[in-house]
Amino acid sequence: MGSKLLEYSPIKDCHGQLKCKIIINELFKSSKEKESFLGKINDFLHSDKTNEEIYTVTEKYIEYKTEQLIPDKRDNRPQLLLILGNPASHSINSGMFFASESNKSEHRFWKKILKESNIYLSDDDLSLENKNEDRKRKILDSDYESPFQIGLTVFHSMPSGASGAWSGVAGIHKLLGKKALRRLEHEEKKRILSTINEFVTGKGAVVVFQKNAWQNLKGAGDHDYDYTTVREEGITGEVEDRKDIDLICVPPTRLSGPCSRILRERLTEKLKQ
Repeated sequence: MGSKLLEYSPIKDCHGQLKCKIIINELFKSSKEKESFLGKINDFLHSDKTNEEIYTVTEKYIEYKTEQLIPDKRDNRPQLLLILGNPASHSINSGMFFASESNKSEHRFWKKILKESNIYLSDDDLSLENKNEDRKRKILDSDYESPFQIGLTVFHSMPSGASGAWSGVAGIHKLLGKKALRRLEHEEKKRILSTINEFVTGKGAVVVFQKNAWQNLKGAGDHDYDYTTVREEGITGEVEDRKDIDLICVPPTRLSGPCSRILRERLTEKLKQ
């Protein structure tokens, strides 16, 4: 699946992960852009100890693993697609979204943000490793207590470290440059819209946690991303070309308090519709 620039496909016997391949000559339209990338790629790969395990980079392509958890079967609940910014490299290596905090404790996304939004996805008595496996199974089987059927994906498929100079979406921007990132986002948007069309019905909603995801997916009449507004109350709009599906923008997961509060408020409003 995909285009000349970005190809992606499920990894056999590895539920919840995709294999992606970016064709370098399609991503960079000038020798200057390409040379800049090749001059930075080693620093990027060495910035997180797991990068070299999930990336293969040649002069022709960038190949890597990314994450996506979408249940095969739909149930009677409205679907809720949660779109994160980009994967943390250590989570790809561990096989699950938000595998842990940097101190190896349970990630705030699970223990606070979703739990306080009335989405329960694991047994508190399990070890962290077993919780991650349990959550993956429950999401794929839709076996959990929630008024919504949950799916998870990322807008930017390229993983990066969870901290440091090359972390997050900003690290991918730094590596690729502004023009190449925009070209890649054009293809990532197609991938995400395809996932939305396959998974989310008109009764459901899409939640984004990151600026680029909102700016690329919002409807033409929706507000631009404003950090202050997002942090205080979030933004609600419509998925581009899908006016029947609500698009909700909440604060980034690092702001777990505002994120969990606004997500809970928006989902409560959604259930009243």
